[in-house]
This record gives sequence, C-alpha cells and structure tokens, in this order.
Amino acid sequence: MTSLKKHIDACERSIAQSALNVLCAALVSVGRHAERALPGVKGDVRARLGGLADRLRTDASLANIEDTQYRFESELGRWADSVIADLQQKTVDVKEMMLTLATAAEGIARRDNHHSTRFGELTTRLHSIGGLEDIGAIRRQLTATALDLKASIQRMEEEGRATVLHLQTQIATYRAHAAESERRALTDSLTGLKNRHGIELAIESRRRRQSVFSVILLDLNRFKEINDTYGHAVGDELLKHFADDLREQFGLADVVGRWGGDEFIVVTDSPEGQIESCTNRVRRWVLGTYKVKAPSGLMKINLDAAMGIAAWDLREDSDQLIARADALMYAEKRIRS
Repeated sequence: MTSLKKHIDACERSIAQSALNVLCAALVSVGRHAERALPGVKGDVRARLGGLADRLRTDASLANIEDTQYRFESELGRWADSVIADLQQKTVDVKEMMLTLATAAEGIARRDNHHSTRFGELTTRLHSIGGLEDIGAIRRQLTATALDLKASIQRMEEEGRATVLHLQTQIATYRAHAAESERRALTDSLTGLKNRHGIELAIESRRRRQSVFSVILLDLNRFKEINDTYGHAVGDELLKHFADDLREQFGLADVVGRWGGDEFIVVTDSPEGQIESCTNRVRRWVLGTYKVKAPSGLMKINLDAAMGIAAWDLREDSDQLIARADALMYAEKRIRS
C-alpha cells in the first residue's frame, strides 16, 4: 500500500513538473514569436516573458503560478499597447507624407495660377501697345512690360527652387524613416544580426542573380541548460556576445543572422573551397569560454555548436537549401553528443 502511494505521489510530481515545463516553454515561445512577428516594437516582450519563466522555475508555488498568470496578462497587455502605438505612429507618418505632397501640389497649382494671371495681364498690355502710334510711348510700354516679364520669371524660378528644396528635404526625411523601419523589420532586436526574414531576402537575392553562395547553419549545444541554470537574462547576454564574435569572422558581403532561438546562420559568398577555413575560424575564435555578468557576479560559460554547411546547387529553393544544411548540422550534433 505504501509502495502504491509512493508511486502515485511520484506520478503526480512528474505530471506537475511536466505541466510546469510546458508552461515555461509556452511563455518563452510566445515572447520569441511575438518579437519575430513585430520586430522593433518597444517593450521587450521576449525578455519579460522569459523572466516570468525563470521565476516559475525558481519558485513553482501555487501563489507564484497565480501571480505569473496575472503578470503574463499584464505583460501581453503592455506589449499590445506598444504594438498599437507603433502602428499608429506609422499611420501618422504616412498621413504626414500624403499631406505634405498634397500641400506641395496645391502650392504649385496656386503659383501656376498666379503666374498664369500675370502672363495674361502682360499679354493684354502687349496687345494694347499694338494700338499706340507714338514711338516713345511704345518704347516705354515695351520696356516696362519686359521688366515685369523678367521679374515674373525670376519669381517663378525662386519659388520653384524653394518648392523643390522643401520637397527634397521632406522626401529625405521620409526616406530615412522608411529605411529605419525596414532595418528594424529585418533585424533581430536582441543581437542586432539579420532576422529570419532578412536572411531569406539575402538568399533569394543571390538566387535571382544566380550567384554562387553557401549557408552555414549553427546550433548552440545545450543552450537550454544554460537558460534553465542561469536564467534567460544571462542566456540573452551570452547570445549577444556570441553574435558579435560570429559577425567579426565574416566579410562585409556576407550576411550573418539569427535563425531563431539559439540557431544562427551565415550566408557567405566565399568559394566552397574556403568554407572550411571559415568554420575553423568560428571554432577557434567564436566558440569556447565566455564571461558574462550574472546577479551572482561574473561567470564563465562554455559555448559549443554543431554546424551544417550547404553550397547552393543553382537549382534548389531556399527551403531545400536550408533543410540540407539543417540535416548536416543535426548529423554533426548527434556525433558530438
């Protein structure tokens, strides 16, 4: 009987632990995919939800679980407010752009109407000169009309230059805003590398040009253990350091990105024969021991990774290419584990 009770208790603890793991994973997943769906939105929802998961792993009491539910709803609400504000700001930017163009068009129309009237008046004066018989009067009228015509043309040129300059300034501002929005949409907010969408665009661009390129897919080994042991804040700091070091090992034409979670990817134009030297540099200079700040002080954490390398065969699409690199990466992971 005692043995049966112990077995039931063990099953209940196992179920509770599994449920806790699922809840923590769900919190992290919601934060990660929310960040992917709308990069650049203020609020850092991924870090906040990851922090909730860390609190649950530390304290799985009923009170803390109930508090986590409240905090989860609060964090999502705060993030939703940030999303709404971001979309509203983009709407305002577009409206301002349209109003500027409309105002410029109206100003040009008013200017043209004004000068059209002025030229009409000058035409009338020229016709009236035709009825004069006094040469002196004709000369005076022609001189005055010529001066008015010259002044009108100068005003048109000055107003035209001012209008063009104003429009150029406005367009430069809008282009800068658009470029920044595009940069945020293609950038991983944690590491500053290209995000998945940015990498996909880089691959598709090379495929359209029929360029020779390769992809290197990297998956950090046992990174979940690092997050579970030290917390997501330490894990995020580690990812940022790793991303900086990884980017330094490749050229300006190469595109380095975060594929998702603890997976990274490089799109490199290096010839296939030079790829091995690239991966050797990564193993030598990027992987290894990192020093990161934690609540308890400076910590040393070792990072290792499995890599899969695939050169584009000039036929396969991006999904097939990535799948081939992914299979090679996991084959190496199985060998090294």
